[in-house]
Amino acid sequence: MGKSRLAIIVVAFLAVASGVFWYQSRNPQQTSFLGSPRISNQEPSSAVVVVGGNAVNVESQEGGDTIAVDLVVLAEPGFVVIHNSTKDGKPGEVVGHSELLSKGENKAVVLDIDPQAMKGDIYFSILHADTSKDEDFGGTEEDLPLKDNTGNIIMMKFTINSDATPVEEE
Repeated sequence: MGKSRLAIIVVAFLAVASGVFWYQSRNPQQTSFLGSPRISNQEPSSAVVVVGGNAVNVESQEGGDTIAVDLVVLAEPGFVVIHNSTKDGKPGEVVGHSELLSKGENKAVVLDIDPQAMKGDIYFSILHADTSKDEDFGGTEEDLPLKDNTGNIIMMKFTINSDATPVEEE
């Protein structure tokens, strides 16, 4: 009697675990750091797990004419590109991009953006390959966004949390 009860518990546990994994695999709106990080409508996490060789992490930050990307991990040399947000909350126009970043881990990547970021602005950092192999970012049509193993573009959404301090011209 004890063995059959244990068998029922084990089968129930496996059924629940299988259901959770199935649900997460069918729900791309959920934030997942398995495979490659992608963010839908959640704030960034300070924990990044890299599987598959590509990842990006950007924390919410103060406004200004630069964006600080905390961590970029690339399987091959590429770029981190900053896009503004459209009215419907999707990546919009390119407002800045890095120089060519090396394969592997790149920390504290700072890049210029135009126009400058203000409180409440929402941006997306998106990883792009050096598809053209010319070591210069040639735009989103020339140097394509990197995708994770499920076909999602590798990106992270972040918010500007305070007003930019204007830089005085000399």
